[in-house]
Amino acid sequence: MITVTIHQKDQTTKVQAAQGELMLDILQREQIPVRTPCGGRGTCRKCRITMTQTNAVTGQMETVQHRACTTQVMEDCDVWVPDYSSGYESRSVLEEARQEGLYQAAVDIGTTTVAVQVIDSEGVVALSTTRLNAQEICGADVVSRIKAASEGKLELLCRLIREEIRDMLSGYQLSQVVISGNTVMLHLFMGVDPTSLGVYPFEPVFTDMKEVPGSEVGLEAEKVFVLPSVSAYIGADVVCGVLAQELSRESGSLLIDLGTNGEMVLNNSGQLFAASTAAGPCLEGAEIECGMGGVPGAIAHVRLAPPVTGYLKAFMDDSPFQMKLIDADTASGICGSGLIDLIALLLETGVMTKDGRFAEQVPPGPGRQLKNRIRDGRLYLTDEVYLSEQDIRKFQLAKAAINAGIETLLEAAGCSFSDVDEVLIAGGLGYYLRTESAVRAGLIPEALAEDMEAVGNASLDGAVRCLDSENRAQACQIAKSIQVIDLNAFKEFEKRWVASMNF
Repeated sequence: MITVTIHQKDQTTKVQAAQGELMLDILQREQIPVRTPCGGRGTCRKCRITMTQTNAVTGQMETVQHRACTTQVMEDCDVWVPDYSSGYESRSVLEEARQEGLYQAAVDIGTTTVAVQVIDSEGVVALSTTRLNAQEICGADVVSRIKAASEGKLELLCRLIREEIRDMLSGYQLSQVVISGNTVMLHLFMGVDPTSLGVYPFEPVFTDMKEVPGSEVGLEAEKVFVLPSVSAYIGADVVCGVLAQELSRESGSLLIDLGTNGEMVLNNSGQLFAASTAAGPCLEGAEIECGMGGVPGAIAHVRLAPPVTGYLKAFMDDSPFQMKLIDADTASGICGSGLIDLIALLLETGVMTKDGRFAEQVPPGPGRQLKNRIRDGRLYLTDEVYLSEQDIRKFQLAKAAINAGIETLLEAAGCSFSDVDEVLIAGGLGYYLRTESAVRAGLIPEALAEDMEAVGNASLDGAVRCLDSENRAQACQIAKSIQVIDLNAFKEFEKRWVASMNF
């Protein structure tokens, strides 16, 4: 056996490993966070670690950087892992609301983030907090998590999410906890193998609401309710969004949850139609080279300078950008809303062509300043945070899937753009999304531009409502009433997807 000494923050851990074992497998086994948005496929390059190794030529020990997912341990070594935890929690506690007695909690398990609200006996929010989903060590999207579960990591995935939620709720005596999330996340929370969700015909093991004692799922609560889903890719998060926005009452309403899966629900004459399209995780900051979730340190908005608009400011003396950061003074990366702002800006200034490449020739005007920030195929917002053409390509795939999904869903429901009276943009992205940027970047069809509204985390809002038993019953009714549309059954879907690729 080989001894691996792992250094992270102020902690040092010695573990035993087999010769030839992948460093990523060792870190995952020890539950040491390391970013692997690509699921360990070696494509995202975000799982970089520093480790000691013997130089094959000189025989001397040296310190080098490697990707954890492709590096085998062959000898005793020291490994330094970046601290991924710092700055990754947004927490708001209303201490004056804390009191004796029982509390209730609503939880939204997103693929990228986990959001929690704790409610006191008077209905006051005592805690509102968001963290990155600790399961990211097994990949950024649901497909990676399904694959990891099928390869023997189901117990790890289940333990990670339960421990994370328990830690987020620590200190509160809870009468009940209500859990929302997409179908895959709910399977993993319940410890149920989600493998069937990843292969045709994509059948979930369960979609009905679950009521269990808190002790059964590792939470210190009397009861835990796992809210109902509809299908493999129309989960409780969508059901909660419909409930929170009262979508079942408003004909002509279209709810779009912009996340790893672009779920959308349309009310046409009282009938709810829903579809899901694989947008990929770029809208949540994953698989973007400098991407991150909507957590502290993320660039949420991007503008040209001047004018200064109060909350936007430049972070370099020679920068043409003004940016809004989430709860931080230093930019660590860029989240989905910042990505959308930036792409819209590049299109407006002519710095980017319609096929998603940086333009060789830029028209006179502010675009010349932006052009000067491009080096080696990367546009630098700060000295360390940049956008690459490969990032743009990821966004093109996402926005094409969303556009094609919207058009095909409308076709399946027997209506057109003119029949849509309002477009509600949900998901964590909805907190910071500028709707005009979403339209300019091509994420949402221009025909719907005048009717858009960002509504934030509708899944969590619906889960809070489901602390009431009557609303839980209504959520169950909504789940049963939704008609799921298989986009791949429509010949035009792929054609629309291809046609929507360019800007």
